[in-house]
Amino acid sequence: MKDAQQPERVSIKTISEITGYSVATVSRVLNNKGRCSAEAERKIRKAAKEYNYLPNLLAKGLRTNQIPTVGIIVPDITNEYFSRITLAAQNALFRNHYSAFICNTNEKRELEDRHLTMLASQNIGGIIFVCCEQRYQGNFYSKIPTVYVDRSPKVQAAEEDDFVLIQGDNYEGGRMVVRELAEAGCKRILSIFDIRDVSPKIDRLNGVLDEMNARGLESGRIHYAPEMNYMQFYSIMNGILDRGLDFDGVFCYNDIGALGAIKAFANRGINVPRGVKLIGFDGISHTEYNSPSISTIQQPMEEMGEMAANIILKLMNGEAVEQKKYILPVTLVKRQTTSAG
Repeated sequence: MKDAQQPERVSIKTISEITGYSVATVSRVLNNKGRCSAEAERKIRKAAKEYNYLPNLLAKGLRTNQIPTVGIIVPDITNEYFSRITLAAQNALFRNHYSAFICNTNEKRELEDRHLTMLASQNIGGIIFVCCEQRYQGNFYSKIPTVYVDRSPKVQAAEEDDFVLIQGDNYEGGRMVVRELAEAGCKRILSIFDIRDVSPKIDRLNGVLDEMNARGLESGRIHYAPEMNYMQFYSIMNGILDRGLDFDGVFCYNDIGALGAIKAFANRGINVPRGVKLIGFDGISHTEYNSPSISTIQQPMEEMGEMAANIILKLMNGEAVEQKKYILPVTLVKRQTTSAG
């Protein structure tokens, strides 16, 4: 039995012949390039839908020497903070007729390197680094457009204007954390931070220390976690409780850590917020639905992802961007863990 014959691909030229508009006009409409009359656009898009027009992405890639796909390097796609940024970027790219190739690295440099080698071999159009601190050098990386989200790559001071960075206001977020705990009555605030010197950690730590110093609070109660996961924060908080350290407020570097700390308190019969008050950072959905609900610093995840996609498309089209560093405002979300109790 013979295979069913595949339908012939409808080209821009075919749509031009059907609608009576020029190939150039049809191309502008279907590629969202330039303007034409509302009537022309309506007829062209109607014909494209009726005749199942699909753009020939392979042909476009051969003409431009890059495929209309953007690589997104993400450290842990199961982490809601990373996944929401990634999804927002992917959706924005899709709306502009680009696809996303999502590469999960598990925070491992060797996996990141392998993904980048694969992307380079496929003439990828651009790369969005979500929470990556490495700065890649070489001929490929000097030519391909790149945008960094959340973490600044480690570079010399003279290179700070060589890349685009989008991040939340981590410094102000750190100050907001201390304000919320202090205004909730906390005098002995303990913080658990990432042990790595990544840029969000440095900025949040500086914000916490500056606000504590401004309020005359003891600023030496800083602890560090080797990994940013639930079990690490749970274990660290258990160790702090075992040592009998005196504190009445806790800041966890991220919301996942806050969940781990609350579990340690629950196991010891310590009530949050009556026995101790707590706040996290990022604004993942678990903070709202946990019992007690967790106060947090809300990061603009969707805005960061969409902005990254829009900027990478500008760079890929050879357009200039308004600036190289974007610091987006964060907001305090007050919930039960910092309430009066």
